[in-house]
Amino acid sequence: MEATGSPSLARLGHRNGLATLLLGLPLLAEASGCALDSSTLSVSAVEAARAGFQRYSDTFSLEEREKVEPPVQPSGSVFVGELLAIFPGLFWPGLGHHYAGDYDTSRKLLRVGEMGVALTALGVAAGFGGYSLDRNDQEGFAYGLYATGGVLGVIGVTYWMSAWFYDMVDTPRAVRTGGRPPPRSEFVETLDIFEG
Repeated sequence: MEATGSPSLARLGHRNGLATLLLGLPLLAEASGCALDSSTLSVSAVEAARAGFQRYSDTFSLEEREKVEPPVQPSGSVFVGELLAIFPGLFWPGLGHHYAGDYDTSRKLLRVGEMGVALTALGVAAGFGGYSLDRNDQEGFAYGLYATGGVLGVIGVTYWMSAWFYDMVDTPRAVRTGGRPPPRSEFVETLDIFEG
């Protein structure tokens, strides 16, 4: 008996739930401010919308609301920008960003690359000086210059390659955004100790 009574109770509960839902929707709509007929507007809903817009208008000035960014037009070809960043960019870090129109990031990358080349050149000079001293039987000074040259060379190559890799990686974004600077370029700013 319980097995036959159980499905009928389930159907009855399902029908009651559906009826409750159908009767409850209009009541819920009326309580939220929606009008049930098409000829009238709910005054409370209009007042609530007007108050919300007024709060928005008070929060943002007209100039801030007009600063909505226009659609971005790419400043060139991503392929050409990437090619410029790869090969000539090895000797001129920031060339890809310069092509894209992001001159600020290009200038920073060029300074970081120049500092890397200068440190690498100092490291090579110190290493050559150590080699010259080593040939003249002054090993004590030679080892110090070898170590100094190695450290300066590693730091210099790291700076130079960091600027070059960042230029290659970020150039497509710079081209697609029409030369706008990256949203957060803390990486370049931490490398650029001669920020001007």
